[in-house]
Amino acid sequence: MTIHKAKTSNYDSVTPRWIVNYIQRYAADINATVNPGKADNSAMITRLSGHNKTQLKAIAAELETVQKRLAWILHGQY
Repeated sequence: MTIHKAKTSNYDSVTPRWIVNYIQRYAADINATVNPGKADNSAMITRLSGHNKTQLKAIAAELETVQKRLAWILHGQY
């Protein structure tokens, strides 16, 4: 399956406030997906770890990049 990356130009017509709102929504959705709750956490780890390692590595790398970008724009850290 080919996943088409979202383009930054998709957000050209919205204000920075709305972009932040989108970021918060995406982060909340990701968190709810990978952290379903204490009881299901172990099951989710097992379920995800059984999938394609290449895809998991790509997700981890993209999330690490997001974390670094946020640290840079908020705190000047990298």
